[in-house]
Amino acid sequence: MFYNGFSGHPFTYMIAGDANADGIGENDILYVPRDASDITLADPTQWAALDGYIRAEPCLQKQRGRIMRRNSCREHWQTVLNARLSSVIPTARGQSIELVADLFNVLNLFDRDWGVQRFHSGALELVGYDEANGRGIYNVMRFDRGVRDEEATRWRLQLGARYGF
Repeated sequence: MFYNGFSGHPFTYMIAGDANADGIGENDILYVPRDASDITLADPTQWAALDGYIRAEPCLQKQRGRIMRRNSCREHWQTVLNARLSSVIPTARGQSIELVADLFNVLNLFDRDWGVQRFHSGALELVGYDEANGRGIYNVMRFDRGVRDEEATRWRLQLGARYGF
């Protein structure tokens, strides 16, 4: 059995769209607004949801009024348990065959709610430009740090054989 428990991967909240007008979208880091007057929202009623999320995320709360530092937030704690079963079968003249079974994310095999890997999603989406304030107009996308990563969560079995001579 092999257990890996580790702090989540660092990440940065990004803006959906080309906020800095460099011609490359989806790579612009989020500016964390101080208050409702520090951002132009397409729907101003979204401020309460955005402010609530910023207040609940320490990595965002302490960066109000500036572009966030790269990789200053962390994903949830990660837990992975893997197992290996192998058997060596002797054959003629000192040769052998080794049969190997590797089971990845053992916990998820027993219960679909164990060994779950999660990631964050959401941020702001650039939907226009506010000429009067010289800044973008944003739509608040759904913030969620608990999105289940189905590919990483899924248990997997790998079978193998090795002939030794």
